[in-house]
Amino acid sequence: YNYTTIHSDDAGSTISVERHSDNYNTDYFQDLVANHTLSMIEQFSTETLENPFLIVTSWPTPHAPFTPAPQHKGKFQGYKAHRTPNFNTTKQQNQNKHWMMRRLAPIDHHSERWIDEHYQMRSEALMSIDRHIELIVQALEKNGKLNNTVIMYTSDNGWQFGQHRISVDKRQ
Repeated sequence: YNYTTIHSDDAGSTISVERHSDNYNTDYFQDLVANHTLSMIEQFSTETLENPFLIVTSWPTPHAPFTPAPQHKGKFQGYKAHRTPNFNTTKQQNQNKHWMMRRLAPIDHHSERWIDEHYQMRSEALMSIDRHIELIVQALEKNGKLNNTVIMYTSDNGWQFGQHRISVDKRQ
């Protein structure tokens, strides 16, 4: 919410700026991205007929502030980040790691609660992306493009939620 988008025509000669506020129906950025993608699928499917096209859709959703759509808020209430074997590792387990990792203090209860809250919010926010991917696949199918489409779903770095005593980060 509360962002600005910049739009241009195909030639880049006409540029417009659109300011968004905090109204879910008109300003939830994840929906804006999905709706634009769906519109492009419709447009390319009718305009290009048999010509291939490329659409790159990128949601910032996995990144803070992890704002879930209203219908998804609270869906993961009480869920905890995965307590993998390397969650909040012991000093002994960290001895064979890089010097920086050996210096990390154990995760305290306050940080553990914070990790779980952000894990919940992130999971709830990602539910919109699941729905958007479903809508994109349905639009490709409806327009007869699904069987001749390559869908690549990628991510940036993995995110730690307490692994190796790292409260929250992805740079290691």
